[in-house]
Amino acid sequence: MAQTRINRYNDYLKQHQLKTRLQKKGLALSLTSLAAFASIGLVANTTHSDSLSLTHLQASADTTATTGTIGTVPYSYDTSTNTLTFTGGGSFQTSSGGGTDVQISSLFPNVAHIVFTQPVTSGMGLGLLFAHLTSLKNFTGLDKLDTSQLTAMDDMFSDDSSLTSIDLSHFNTSNVTSMGSTFSGCSSLTSLDLSSFNTNKLETLVGTFSGCTSLSYLDLSNFNFANQYFSGSGALSNVGNGKTFYLKLPGQKTMTIGDALQGSTYTSVTPIDEANGGTLADPKGVSMTIQQFAFALADGNITNTEWYLLGTAGQNTVVNQEKIVKRTINYQDASGNSLSDQPATVQELKYTRTQTTDPIGNVTYSNWTPEVSGTSQFDAVDVPQTVDNKYANPKVNGAAVTSIAAETPTLDNTLNEQDETINVVYSESAVTPTSSQNSANNTTNTNGESSTSATNATSTDSASSTNKSADSESNQATDSNSKNTSSTNTQDQTSNLPATGSRVEKNSAVYLSLFAVIASLVAYFATKRNK
Repeated sequence: MAQTRINRYNDYLKQHQLKTRLQKKGLALSLTSLAAFASIGLVANTTHSDSLSLTHLQASADTTATTGTIGTVPYSYDTSTNTLTFTGGGSFQTSSGGGTDVQISSLFPNVAHIVFTQPVTSGMGLGLLFAHLTSLKNFTGLDKLDTSQLTAMDDMFSDDSSLTSIDLSHFNTSNVTSMGSTFSGCSSLTSLDLSSFNTNKLETLVGTFSGCTSLSYLDLSNFNFANQYFSGSGALSNVGNGKTFYLKLPGQKTMTIGDALQGSTYTSVTPIDEANGGTLADPKGVSMTIQQFAFALADGNITNTEWYLLGTAGQNTVVNQEKIVKRTINYQDASGNSLSDQPATVQELKYTRTQTTDPIGNVTYSNWTPEVSGTSQFDAVDVPQTVDNKYANPKVNGAAVTSIAAETPTLDNTLNEQDETINVVYSESAVTPTSSQNSANNTTNTNGESSTSATNATSTDSASSTNKSADSESNQATDSNSKNTSSTNTQDQTSNLPATGSRVEKNSAVYLSLFAVIASLVAYFATKRNK
């Protein structure tokens, strides 16, 4: 009985030890398999890293425009470009008086661009809506602003010191009575076209152009200064550069010009006497003081609309200009290829002229003249009738030619080079043998046909021998090429694999090795268990 218990106990111990060993081996197998699959994943990740690159998403700053309305006109403001866009139509009127009390400078002090997209009504007055915008560079679509109801333009663009120009050609000013300080402080304005303004109701020009220091001239010839209530005090004070300024006025009696020039640094006025050949650079008129000029206008002694020079005369700027005109004659085959034995003929003419800019920017040009006297046209060019004994029958635009005629070019007003191209096209024809070549070909020896036959026989034998040798060499070359082609094809099948196939082939050895290790471990543990 005791022996039986001992045997049972020993059997228990063996079973327990076997179970323990199997658990350990199972754990080891699991860890090995996990490591193997991790290696496979790592290899796969490494293999395909070039095609599955990591992408980083970055959020950009929100540049959503500020929106709102002025009167009934909707707007949006883009802070990234400092652009104020009126996105719809409506009226700027915000007050019971028919105008607006809104100042864009209070809303968007850094605005650089103002854009109108739809028709907008100004109302009776715009107040300081567009004033004091020191960074404003331009308006777009200002022609969409309906100013037919406008009566006051006071301070409309005052202190917009970055504006260099403004298009007011569509402004309706038929009801405007006041333009006080409208452009005051616009120190960057270089030109101002007010020729479309209707000033029949205008009464006030006080300080209108004061501080426009970049202006070199003003044309006010269409302004009506005859209104008895007209006031223009300081309208032209501190205008221009203080040395030279040109002013065009209507020939009418006016009491205001003396007041308008109050505060200016100009001490003399000279009419531009065009009747006697006067120009802006050389007025030829009789100079007078500002006071004498004011009295002459007030007394009605000046009746002609004309230009006046304030200060000293400006100088014309003269620049010499040059222009080149070329004519190129190409010689081509029917396919448009240039003939190597017949280079292109290039003809060139040079012309000169002067550009004159007067003190207020008017530009005039002299006529173009040949740089070399007597060379104002392209000479005629003879066209070769055959080229390289291969090309013949030259044509231009389908018509046969023997020469290209002389030509006087027509010059445009630009400085751009003018080029003219003429293509002479030849037909390709068979070469016609010369008489000496025909004589040589027809010469025979005294043996006649027998000599010719012998020669032919010799040639035939030689050719046959040559052909046999060539055939032998050709067969050897063919065998060699077949072997090389077979080898090359085998290599090409590998090298021409697509990128994915190359990666699979490259790592197949790694995969097989890993699976072999796993299979060996499984077989090993299975054998041990059977034991």
